[in-house]
Amino acid sequence: MHIGKFFYFFVRALYELRTGKVKESIESSLNAEKFARQAYAIQLPGEDSLNRINFAGDVGNALARKTHSYRVASKFYEAEQSLREYLRFASEADLPSFHRANIYSVASNLRFAQREFESSEKFARMSDDILKSLEIGPLAPIRTIKKRDIVIALAGQNRWNQALAEIKQLDQL
Repeated sequence: MHIGKFFYFFVRALYELRTGKVKESIESSLNAEKFARQAYAIQLPGEDSLNRINFAGDVGNALARKTHSYRVASKFYEAEQSLREYLRFASEADLPSFHRANIYSVASNLRFAQREFESSEKFARMSDDILKSLEIGPLAPIRTIKKRDIVIALAGQNRWNQALAEIKQLDQL
């Protein structure tokens, strides 16, 4: 029951952001986190570790969504707190490396919104490095999104030649 409510509110938060209902998106993100945490807290007898990791991943995804909603609302203090929660939870739950890549991606986007372009670039590169270490190909959609994040962070720093070099490198691939 909790996991179904998590998915409902998670998708609803995304939809509300896309339709400009930022306040509602924050509320739905908070509900998604609540239900994901409740599902994660239930330990069933004989439950395998993959199930636990999936439930923990849902909590991480809910925290990422919450951070994103706060960022879009320009509530940067709350977004920072949510990002810290995500980082703390990922450590406590021992989430796989893929989630660390997502944490850095969320941090990169938050820093970009705060116009901290050097930090944004650094976190985008860290995220991409993790994905590369997981042997995710350079043309995989998630990796090309990281390249886009790097390019726009470079543009924010007026480092146009480096941004163009990143684009050319991607085009060569």
